[in-house]
Amino acid sequence: QAAVETQSLTTATERNVPRTLHVPGDFKTIGEAAEVARAGDTVLIHSGVYSETVRVRATGDEGAPITFQAAPGEVVWIDGSNRFRANAFVISNKHHIVLDGLRFQHFRFAPELGTMIGITGGSKNVIRRCFHDGREIEGYVGTLIGAAQTKDLLVENCVMINGMGEAITANGCPDLTVRHCVFYNNFIRALTAQMTEPTTLFHFHHNLVCDS
Repeated sequence: QAAVETQSLTTATERNVPRTLHVPGDFKTIGEAAEVARAGDTVLIHSGVYSETVRVRATGDEGAPITFQAAPGEVVWIDGSNRFRANAFVISNKHHIVLDGLRFQHFRFAPELGTMIGITGGSKNVIRRCFHDGREIEGYVGTLIGAAQTKDLLVENCVMINGMGEAITANGCPDLTVRHCVFYNNFIRALTAQMTEPTTLFHFHHNLVCDS
């Protein structure tokens, strides 16, 4: 009887090759780039005013985030069209998404519609070096960041001026970290963090909170 030898081969899953997607250039809008961005990609946004709501479609991976970043040395404004829109970025059940160096202005205060940056579910997302200028001649402007049931959210090196209600609202976000941020003259309060479990940690350190 002939001997039978069984061999088992395992192939490693290959990561996507990281790409840089230029806006404008490769895509006219940030939203168009978000439609095709995948783990490891950077959406590099060049100077301009972008009046849109961006819905993040894909999720990043450990060591391969999807990054939406202002090009170095360039000024990028995400604009709410004279408070017509309430939302700038919608991030739902995504992991390892990074927003870096973006500026926000003229967004609508409409709690029923959400916040400028809305994060629901997911984990390990980062908002870094972002600026909200809520100074208007009259009326209210929205909250910059609203997060719910997301884990390990990091907000760092951001400046938030004149958000209505607060600059950041977080509900049930374990291991939320807010550090090295400036909260200036936000109406009512700077931040709300509601944790559903008494053992849930919230890290708030090296921030500056100012009120006129």
